[in-house]
Amino acid sequence: MRPDTDFEAPVAALPSLAVGEIEQLLSGLRSEPRLVVEADFQGVTYAPAVLELLSWLRQNRIIVPFDWSSWAEGGERESEDLETAPVADVVRMLTVIVRRERFYQGSLTIELRSGRVQACLRGIVRHLKRR
Repeated sequence: MRPDTDFEAPVAALPSLAVGEIEQLLSGLRSEPRLVVEADFQGVTYAPAVLELLSWLRQNRIIVPFDWSSWAEGGERESEDLETAPVADVVRMLTVIVRRERFYQGSLTIELRSGRVQACLRGIVRHLKRR
């Protein structure tokens, strides 16, 4: 298993202005009337706020390659735990969520509706404000 530092590094590399970017992403998700624009047998088309979130996560290298399916079996956390969880676990959870969507289209919608993604983002903000 990869060390925690591999998961902490992308967050440590974020500039201070990332707090504002994340808060904007959260605001966009709150104001989006529909997370899914279209869903059919060909896949899911997400709303612009969701696509912006996914793009931001990738651009900032928050999605870290690791054996996410094994970790998810015992490492997943509930939304209320993620805001105060170690940042390494928050990054692992975001990686699980994004990677799972690739194999199970629509699973991201469930994670957004449960508030787990938003809790992860708030956990990153909390970490950034403490440094």
